[in-house]
Amino acid sequence: MLARSLFPFIALLLSACGAKVVVDEDDLATEPDASVEVDAGPVAPPQCLCPDAPGYAPCEKPMECCPVVGQCKDPASFNCTGSTMTCPP
Repeated sequence: MLARSLFPFIALLLSACGAKVVVDEDDLATEPDASVEVDAGPVAPPQCLCPDAPGYAPCEKPMECCPVVGQCKDPASFNCTGSTMTCPP
């Protein structure tokens, strides 16, 4: 919708610079499909370390929270040693 309202301004700027502006009227006539989901960007993986931080999800047994990566891991198949992550203030 914003692109349609800005189109005349953008077309004027482009034509003033010598650009040729072509309008596909079929594309302008279609309304956005309400059933199409809009991608909001990358989704952060769930984290189990900081209950007050976004994306918190507690681990379900047998998974345990690995403080090195802040994600649920199977303790039978990982080595979770090293520096632990810290929660945001």
